[in-house]
Amino acid sequence: MKQELFETKIIDKENEKKFKKIKQKYLTIHGIISSLVFIVVFSDISDSLFGSFRTKYLVMGLILTVFLIGSVYMFVTVYVKTPSLGKIIFFNNSLSFAIEKRKTDIQILELKQVDFYIDKDNYSIEISYFEKAAVFAMDIIFEKEKEQLQEVINIWKEKGFKIKVHSKFNPAIDSIKNKLIEHKTPESSRINLTKHKVKIRMGNPPFAISTIPYNSHPKEELFALTYKCFEFSGWGISEYYENGIIGLTDPIIKAFGDYFTVVFNEDCFVLRSENVNGGLLSFGSKNSVSVFLENMTILSNEFDSQYLVKLHDELLS
Repeated sequence: MKQELFETKIIDKENEKKFKKIKQKYLTIHGIISSLVFIVVFSDISDSLFGSFRTKYLVMGLILTVFLIGSVYMFVTVYVKTPSLGKIIFFNNSLSFAIEKRKTDIQILELKQVDFYIDKDNYSIEISYFEKAAVFAMDIIFEKEKEQLQEVINIWKEKGFKIKVHSKFNPAIDSIKNKLIEHKTPESSRINLTKHKVKIRMGNPPFAISTIPYNSHPKEELFALTYKCFEFSGWGISEYYENGIIGLTDPIIKAFGDYFTVVFNEDCFVLRSENVNGGLLSFGSKNSVSVFLENMTILSNEFDSQYLVKLHDELLS
């Protein structure tokens, strides 16, 4: 049974240094404002500025209230905030990555190796998954979070998963972007769908569309690959039938997403995306189709033709 153990954010290492500079600027400005508030409120200057005793304390109270509210807001939105790419959810037997609206679920048994790097307050995870390598820096600060991660590690080790914990930080991690790194280019992928054009067609509403011939890959294989791609992308499937799959790019907040349909004809399959609210511009819809084709290309390296044809038969049985 799938059981959630721990969830944490993924640090955006590329923007972390830039964000630290922003924090320093805010800290400097905050320090200057704090000094001015202290001088105005607690010095003899306040007597000449505010006049009567009652007015003085009313104005002082208002200034301090605004200052404290502003300080709390800056603390929450700037000081304790870390730029994030998404999140990692640890389960008793799997991992879930949610990055840029793309969700990926991975069974621990499918991984060649999981390495944790713990160096003081720096926490990172490195995995090897099929043809991909993934490295993530984790936003773990509090003692409770550290204990929860250790509990995850202990449970995985008890289950016999290939887990290693390193007490020294791996310097190579800083040189690797925190995202899935493809060892294969689209051109060398088993099925490359990124070369096909995505067009915007005028209609009511406008929509994005891409038409792709089957070529050497059977309809059944591409149907199952499309189904797996909906899961990989974190999109919701409304229904599927012999010649089509219908879904939503954002199944949770539907108003922000697209209707996404894939129709399988005799000699080609057609991907179509249109805004749920019938927006006049379909640039987001065009991006949805492009991302879907990219994800299908990635997944084609992970499933062979025989497996996908078998999956197709199971889905429609």
